[in-house]
Amino acid sequence: MIERGLGMSAGAVWRSLNAMVIVSRDLWRLFDGIDCLLTPILSSAPLPVGSFPSDHADTELHFDRMAAFSPLAALANASGFPALTLPFGSDAKGLPLPVQLMAPMGGDHRLLRLAARLEQDGRWTHPFPIAGLTV
Repeated sequence: MIERGLGMSAGAVWRSLNAMVIVSRDLWRLFDGIDCLLTPILSSAPLPVGSFPSDHADTELHFDRMAAFSPLAALANASGFPALTLPFGSDAKGLPLPVQLMAPMGGDHRLLRLAARLEQDGRWTHPFPIAGLTV
């Protein structure tokens, strides 16, 4: 990744930064009419651990795989808008299916309140102990 970044021309860096600014501008406009954006976070059921090997130098392949599997995850990263991901349902094997909530700039508290309300609804539980916690 470092080599890729060092190999970028000034024009390529500028185009990349400009694209992120345009995404942010468009989200500002979107949030003029809505309080929160709800999107799926994955394009399919969760994949097994190791599905995205990083033991190669093909960064394009790595990014393409991640973008295909989680196409909207980068939206918050590129725009800087607050977002959180939480489980909301499960697949046929019982694995959690996540959703992403995004809010306008400064809407962090809105996201946390909404997530707390959804958690109270009891839509998800952890069938296996997590970090040493009991079920």
